Amino acid sequence: MLEYKAGHGQICKTNEPPTLCSVYFDAWKWNTFQKLTIPTKSEQRIINEYPAIVKLKSGKIRSDDLWNDYLLPDIAIRIRGKTFIPASCRSVSDPHVFTFDGRYFTTFETGEYVLYKHLQKPIAVHVIHKSLGSYPRWNCAVAVQAGADTFIVYGCDRRWRHRRAFCDKEHGSYLDVYERNQGKNFEVHLPTGARVSIQVQGTSNYRFLNIQVYAATSDVNLTGGLCGKFNRNSNDDFTDPRGQISEEIPFKTSWHVNPVNSLFIAKARKEVLERSQYGCSCNKTPIINGDLYTKAYCDCDESTPVCTTPTYSEQQCQYKHKRETRDDDEIDAPLDYVIFKPAPPTSMHLNYSYS
Repeated sequence: MLEYKAGHGQICKTNEPPTLCSVYFDAWKWNTFQKLTIPTKSEQRIINEYPAIVKLKSGKIRSDDLWNDYLLPDIAIRIRGKTFIPASCRSVSDPHVFTFDGRYFTTFETGEYVLYKHLQKPIAVHVIHKSLGSYPRWNCAVAVQAGADTFIVYGCDRRWRHRRAFCDKEHGSYLDVYERNQGKNFEVHLPTGARVSIQVQGTSNYRFLNIQVYAATSDVNLTGGLCGKFNRNSNDDFTDPRGQISEEIPFKTSWHVNPVNSLFIAKARKEVLERSQYGCSCNKTPIINGDLYTKAYCDCDESTPVCTTPTYSEQQCQYKHKRETRDDDEIDAPLDYVIFKPAPPTSMHLNYSYS
């Protein structure tokens, strides 16, 4: 039995010690090759290859003193990635949405929606579509979530502010947030290697958000939301949360967020983020002597560092004192902003630039 740990320069952002998954080698097949699959970090700098270290350690084999808890020397390997063609999803202006694979549609329904979601990890981007008098629908808020760590830009009441929620010692810090132009431009790096660009656009009387999500190499076939299923096939972009392909209107409706799961209503947000945590399952392996694991902490960054524009300044995760927790409640959207409202029979469309 061997336990493994792979990666290059991983730094866990958690108080929990990293644990190891286990893999099973059949000793009766000692004279044949056995395949071992090892997860590594996603490479977002799009280079051909990079070095990594594999650590192998035997489990508790009480019948053999030689191999009991034996740690093999580090094994140096090189990771060669597949060619990755960058792709992004945009929600801009009224809002117009462009999926990862190139489908286009306009949303005139209002409420809170999932723009982007990783189907295997607690990572998501939520937006609020809201109308403003005679103006069309627009993005008035965005929340970028990784685990419990959530960054919010909110202006649905026309008072623009941004906050970091649940970024503390207990819940961990998973997002890297960068800011420039006095809070009008943000770039948020997700632990998978994906990143989100947020821009506050418009005039003082009418401001809205343009949001762009850049896919990670590990996102292929694992995304949902209005951004669609990222797999280089636009025919299945309108896939609902059940995995069913539908028409445009039911597809958009299916990704509406129930208020109890809102990231903008303070009470709901607290409950959602407290139950969101990283976790993964190891390969299915037999449990022998109780020392081989079927689960492990998976809080480590999965991606190598992503370079950002030098003009951005990083927003450090500030650990809050109890008296500062009220800052999080400052963003508490009314239920009316979050609930689903269908598009009116005749939707007004202003021709704002979304290039």
